[in-house]
Amino acid sequence: MRILNIVGLLLTIVTTQVCSQKSPYFYGWFFNETIASGLVQITTDYLTQLYADVEEVQKFLRNVSTTADVDNPLLYYTKPVDPNTGDYDKFFHITTFYCGTADCSNYTSQVTQYIDQAFTTHLVGVYFTPRTYGIRVNLTSVQKEIFDLNEANAVTLSRLNRNDEPCDAQLVNGIQFCPQDDTNFHPTDTRAHVTLGCAPNVSAVTTGLDLIEILNLEMSPSQFCAQIQIDEGNLIQMGEKCDIFVVYLKKKMVAESTFEAYYRSDAMLTMSVQCRLQNFVFLVLVVVFHKSFLQFN
Repeated sequence: MRILNIVGLLLTIVTTQVCSQKSPYFYGWFFNETIASGLVQITTDYLTQLYADVEEVQKFLRNVSTTADVDNPLLYYTKPVDPNTGDYDKFFHITTFYCGTADCSNYTSQVTQYIDQAFTTHLVGVYFTPRTYGIRVNLTSVQKEIFDLNEANAVTLSRLNRNDEPCDAQLVNGIQFCPQDDTNFHPTDTRAHVTLGCAPNVSAVTTGLDLIEILNLEMSPSQFCAQIQIDEGNLIQMGEKCDIFVVYLKKKMVAESTFEAYYRSDAMLTMSVQCRLQNFVFLVLVVVFHKSFLQFN
């Protein structure tokens, strides 16, 4: 009986330690509440101004809003709910690696050194489609090492913005505005993005898929429907149905973000159930072994 008690104690210790480990839902760069509020203000102003000034944008937003039974075209895109709380998340982030319920320990081991580190993040343009509204991100060399580049639909472009002109002194909620190249055409080379909003019944993951489509369209100017000069830079309407709009900003937004792992609130519960089931089996085996040992003796 003493042997059984000792084994049970050891299993309890193992269960406590193993079941206290949480599994990340995803990794990414997160903006604080102040910067997130600034991004909402700036990008809402962009969309509002485009709707007021550009006939093509106005027609597009009215059409998709009518189809989706949304009364106000400027409210067509809404922030996706936070999977952790079921509420609208007040923060914004750039997903680097999605784990879900899968094991991502290999990625974790490679990025542990970057956890809680601050990164200067370059937000170089915005885009909107019938499905999503997002910000595209130009990653630094270090950020590219962290970002999940092993994706089947990755696109490699040689044309990247490299501009060292001084940024504006004035900040908007911690966001600086820095001049970009004079061509007003500066594609990024990954699907790195911030989801600003989605159409009804569209998930946030679609924002990245839309950007991948844009990356491919940018290499085929024949797919450009119209190029329109706007106060903020250059607007290109593209795609087979001319329903994708990409804004190449004269001035990119530069803000600080923090690299972190995001955990769902039910991660502990999920792990706990798995661990307890596994250890229940172990205990049954120990009891069977102990009884057999007593009978043998």
